[in-house]
Amino acid sequence: KKVDLDYEHISWPGGHDQQSALPMTVTGGATLDVGLITVRKVPYYRVHARVPESNCQPGETLAVAEFFISYQLEMTSISLDPSVRCGTDLLITGYAPGSYRLMLAANKNTPGGRKTASVPFVIIDHNVEFTVSLDPGVTIEGKFVVEPGAKAPDFTALTVPDLSPIGTLYSRIPDGSAIDADGKFRLEGMP
Repeated sequence: KKVDLDYEHISWPGGHDQQSALPMTVTGGATLDVGLITVRKVPYYRVHARVPESNCQPGETLAVAEFFISYQLEMTSISLDPSVRCGTDLLITGYAPGSYRLMLAANKNTPGGRKTASVPFVIIDHNVEFTVSLDPGVTIEGKFVVEPGAKAPDFTALTVPDLSPIGTLYSRIPDGSAIDADGKFRLEGMP
């Protein structure tokens, strides 16, 4: 239930975030008054995430990161911890009101062994708490085809492009993404 008080993050002049800040032009040797910046303490909230041991193999670790959409509509990632023991409760502090996404991924990156979780949450005016369930992902089967009359390439010399969704902790396709002579492939454990 504890709430932390810290100095408010602001963009100046004119607003509390980059979207509402006003641009100011400063030329060499000029003086510019941007007004009085008032510094104040505001509440920052906490996230309590439980990762049950039933999600994990013995001794398995997780990579943990936070994702959020910036004012430029770009997805930004902050790596919170590269190696958290699975089955541990996480207490993450320092959240201002807003929308976030917590990402967790098993540090194993093998077919059928990579498990991930993506938990969206919103901070309004209190701490949040949730249980994280890791998911082994899905299997994607596909086949490359050529236009009628075109010569087929040697499919075994090709690789499958990166098909990881936006905002995942692992961007590399797990091993086992080989393409057979007929152009077929199978990707297991895709988030």
